[in-house]
Amino acid sequence: MHNSFQSLQTNDLSFLADTVSLQTSIQQELEDTMQEREGEIAALVQEVEELKKKLSMKDEETKGFKDAVEELEREKTEADADKEK
Repeated sequence: MHNSFQSLQTNDLSFLADTVSLQTSIQQELEDTMQEREGEIAALVQEVEELKKKLSMKDEETKGFKDAVEELEREKTEADADKEK
């Protein structure tokens, strides 16, 4: 009976050791995955920031074109008014 009890204890300890090992492996895998995701997120955030800068430059460029068109329209209106005089 003593050997049987000792065998159960050994099996229990072996099971616990396997469980701890598995838990450690899972935890490491999760940490690795989280670090990967954090890297991917950081890259996406950087890409978004770059796109915002490009969009801002395009907005400024568009505003410049609109201002130029408005100025040309004013000049044309003034020139047409001068012709009528």
